[in-house]
Amino acid sequence: MRIFRFNIVWLPVILIPLFLLVSNVISFADDNEKNLKDSIKKIVCVLPLTGNFGRAGHLALRGVAVANEILDKEDVHEVVVLDTGTENVKTVFEKALEEKNTSFIIGPVPYGETDNLGPLVNKINVPVVVFPLEKENFKAAPNLVRFFYPLDKQAQVLVDFISANKNIFRFGILYPENRMGREFRKYYESALRRNGKLITYKGSYDPNTLDISTELQWIKSLKPDVIFIPDGASRSSTIIKKILENRSLFNTFFLGPSTWNSDAFKRDLDSKIDGVIYKTIFTDFIDTNSEEWTEFETIYKKLFNDEPGPFEYRVYKISKLLLSLEKTKKVRGTELVKKLANEDYAVEDFEINATENGIDIYPKPMVLTLENGVIRKVK
Repeated sequence: MRIFRFNIVWLPVILIPLFLLVSNVISFADDNEKNLKDSIKKIVCVLPLTGNFGRAGHLALRGVAVANEILDKEDVHEVVVLDTGTENVKTVFEKALEEKNTSFIIGPVPYGETDNLGPLVNKINVPVVVFPLEKENFKAAPNLVRFFYPLDKQAQVLVDFISANKNIFRFGILYPENRMGREFRKYYESALRRNGKLITYKGSYDPNTLDISTELQWIKSLKPDVIFIPDGASRSSTIIKKILENRSLFNTFFLGPSTWNSDAFKRDLDSKIDGVIYKTIFTDFIDTNSEEWTEFETIYKKLFNDEPGPFEYRVYKISKLLLSLEKTKKVRGTELVKKLANEDYAVEDFEINATENGIDIYPKPMVLTLENGVIRKVK
């Protein structure tokens, strides 16, 4: 073992140049580390990890993680997470702008928080991905990418499909008396008019009590061939079971939105619906029997030891799309936004609509049914 001894007289003479040398080395190492850190591509997530929306934030982060795991074998992306749960969204987004070499930003979540960003969203030259529930009066933000399955498209897909059935003449709707229910009613009636159909029965119910006793009398009297119930899985299944308690209505078809594509809906109606003749028709962009879902589900379970849900899959789909474009088209930042907005660019799984307010991306819809306890794709 080598032991260094310093004479007290010479100690300052020796230590000062040594200190300068070490300082220079440390400074050089710090600069290298900073440059290396800045050169790594980043996915910045502006998400609530705490507070009322903490669960949604964690689920969104899981979707990003799965996409990064599947596509990031060679091209490393660092996932930077900025928590909006306890801090002002605008303040957090300003921090996101400080990140170097960002590929895209996920968030804020929920979508309503975007209104608090103001002009900040236009100061960044990368896609900012958000997840609205419905079309709204979007503010102009060229780099804002909205990924959602609009209510009007869901209603249109269902009406287009069921209208092709020559045995369907009388169309009805039984909707929850809330904003979403009223929006769906409007879109359903518009879709029927576009198909040259008229609505025979229109009724509503209190989503808190689910009392349809009065409506049942009208349904039994008017006997609609098909009833659209635009509500959540559990409430919809409860309404359907109440209707099917009347044997005279047992041949009724039921239409539903993407919320029906769930284990809860399947479990609740497993013994009540004769799926062989497609008594339940609903729409979504998730086919749980597809190869892509299987791959997503496998990686998700490996990473989190949990069952995946539709929101994580939605975040995964858009993250995967952006990472794929970046890798295959060799574009980033504003060029990636332009590539998404290019009308000549076709994506198999998506419909992309570029407007002055940003870019709307819709998943290609599917028509699904519940058959013998299994949800399967019809179209």
